[in-house]
Amino acid sequence: AKALPRTSGYRVTRIESPSGRGCYYGQDLSHDDVEALTTRIVVGEYDTLQEAIEAARSERDGECRFDGWAEEHYGDDPPPYCSGDGENMDEDEDVTIRIDDIGEEVRAKEKEMAVAKG
Repeated sequence: AKALPRTSGYRVTRIESPSGRGCYYGQDLSHDDVEALTTRIVVGEYDTLQEAIEAARSERDGECRFDGWAEEHYGDDPPPYCSGDGENMDEDEDVTIRIDDIGEEVRAKEKEMAVAKG
C-alpha cells in the first residue's frame, strides 16, 4: 500500500542553481535556462520545525560552499541558507537550503482547487 502524501510537517530542500558568477558570469540566462540548470533535492520531511532546522543546519555544515563563513554569518538563524551570501565570486552554482511548511502548501493547493471549481 502506498503511503498517503503528508499534510503537515516540514520539508528541507537543497537547491543548486546557476550563480551568475564563475562560468555563468556575463551570460543572460532566461528563466527557462535557469530552471533547466537547477537541481532540487529533498533532504527530508520532519514532524517539527526544530527537527527541520537541525537537518538544514546539518546539510549546510556538510556542504563545502558554506565552509569558513556560514556559522558566523547565520549564527542561530533558521534557514534559508544560500551559499551566495559567502560572496565567492568564482562559484558557478549557488546552494540554497530551505524549509517549506507542508501544511501551508496543502492549504494553498486546496484554495486553488476551490477557486478553479468556482
